[in-house]
Amino acid sequence: MENNKVAYQISTSVNDEIIEIVLTGTAIGDEFEMMMCEIDAILEANNAKEVLLDIRSFEEHIDSTIIYNYTRKHNFFIQGVKTAVVDLQEKTSFAIALRNAGVPVERFPDIASARNWIKINPIKESWKREMG
Repeated sequence: MENNKVAYQISTSVNDEIIEIVLTGTAIGDEFEMMMCEIDAILEANNAKEVLLDIRSFEEHIDSTIIYNYTRKHNFFIQGVKTAVVDLQEKTSFAIALRNAGVPVERFPDIASARNWIKINPIKESWKREMG
């Protein structure tokens, strides 16, 4: 692997004013930290209120303890963003670790369910105050 090339890819799109991020590839060690910082920078730059995070094609099964500890020790923008994680059953630890670290997140097996959840439950200022 080249020094400036990472093994993960982040694809971003907007669907009905909701940012959708698709993760592919792998992210181990420092790459996981870089990936999380990139995702957070995307959300902050767009002042996101909701995000759909699709990790179904993400190859790496990251230990939930790593996700939890890294998210807790950083003051990430995502901690105030309503997050729908679309993943496969064996990857549910990603969503659970984010939730345990204070991110308002729900897990879905398909993109349609995740989009529907975000649309029928848009973030509200009172909800954001409750989370903060």
